[in-house]
Amino acid sequence: MALAESATEALYLKGFMSELFNRNGAIEIFSDSQSAKKLAENSGYQRRTKHIDVRYHFLREKIKVSDIFITYLPTDQMLADVLTKGLSEKSHLRCVLGLGVK
Repeated sequence: MALAESATEALYLKGFMSELFNRNGAIEIFSDSQSAKKLAENSGYQRRTKHIDVRYHFLREKIKVSDIFITYLPTDQMLADVLTKGLSEKSHLRCVLGLGVK
């Protein structure tokens, strides 16, 4: 579900940036959930996932037409964690330095 929300936001930003800079291309989204990545990339019917709302299936369509691709990144390498959760001092510093914030 969070992956679909991030894809929606990324597509909006892509449209906005393409108007300013006339650049196109696929969007890479990093996910630390291998199961969410597999669910988004698998377009077949699965009995266990039939409860997922139709509005989240657009992510599969965007992957299918190569507008978005998802890359697995382990949790300990996810730099965006500094923006979403409380971290230890060591992890916080690693994320801040990795993002280039001074």
